[in-house]
Amino acid sequence: MSYSYWILVVAQLGHAQVGKDIGDFVKEHQKREREVMTRLQDPKLWNDPKQKDSLLEHIAAARAIRSRSFIPILVPHLTYSPFREGNAYMTIEERYPAMAVLLEVGTPSVPALIDVLKKADPDDDPIKNIVLERKGNGTGALEHGVALHCLVGIYSQGGAGKELAKLRIEIEINTAKDLDKMFLRRALGNGIFKQ
Repeated sequence: MSYSYWILVVAQLGHAQVGKDIGDFVKEHQKREREVMTRLQDPKLWNDPKQKDSLLEHIAAARAIRSRSFIPILVPHLTYSPFREGNAYMTIEERYPAMAVLLEVGTPSVPALIDVLKKADPDDDPIKNIVLERKGNGTGALEHGVALHCLVGIYSQGGAGKELAKLRIEIEINTAKDLDKMFLRRALGNGIFKQ
C-alpha cells in the first residue's frame, strides 16, 4: 500500500482512536483481499456465463483494492470480456475489466505485461488464420494489443505513456531472444505509437 493510501485512510477515520481503527481496517482490508483473490482464482467463475455478475463484482473489488497480488491471477484473463459484442461508446477498460485492475495496480503490472508482449503472437488473428490457412488459437493478436494498451495506460498516469512504454519495450528488446525479441519489435510497430 502506498503512503498516500494510508494518509487517505487516516483522514477518513478522523477521530481519536485512529491507531486502533487503522489496525482493524488493515485486517479487514487483508481479509477482503484474500476473499477476492480466492474467488478470482476459481475457473468456474470465469467460465460460467451465469456467474458474470459475481465475476464483475469481484473484479470491481480487486480494482478498488489495487493489490499487486492480483497480477498473476488477472494477466491470464487479460482479454476476458463479459460482452459478446463491443459497443462504440465502451472504453477498452470496460470491455476488458481485468485490464482495468492492472491499470489501477500500476507499474507493478509492467513485467507481467511485458511477458505477454513477448509470448503473444501479434499475427495470431482468427481472420488471418482462416484466410492464410494457418494454425493458432486466434487470441495472440488480441492479447498483444490489450497488453500494449494497458502498458501505455499505466505509463500515461505519469504523463508520457507512449514514450515511456516504447522506451520500456526497447530496453526489453536488448535482452530478449528469438521470438520474444521479434514480438517486442512488432509491439513497437503497433499503431498506438503512431497516433
